[in-house]
Amino acid sequence: MLAGGMVDCLATDLSPLLEPTLAAPPISMLQDVQDARPHSLLEELDARQNELLDELERLNRRIEGVIAEWTRQQPVAEAQPKKAAA
Repeated sequence: MLAGGMVDCLATDLSPLLEPTLAAPPISMLQDVQDARPHSLLEELDARQNELLDELERLNRRIEGVIAEWTRQQPVAEAQPKKAAA
């Protein structure tokens, strides 16, 4: 009975520590968290947009290079069959 009584006593004494508190954090702390989230998300999105724009520029240069190479080779390819036929 003593052991059971001590456990009940400990549980009673510790119960305020184990229960969640309903005290709200300071408003300034909440404002900091709210400001930090969109700001960091905005920065993340901006950085990702810059990466995608850079990738699009690289792809555009490659496409322009392929088109330029193809147009340089095109007259040569058209001229070769005519010589072969003659």
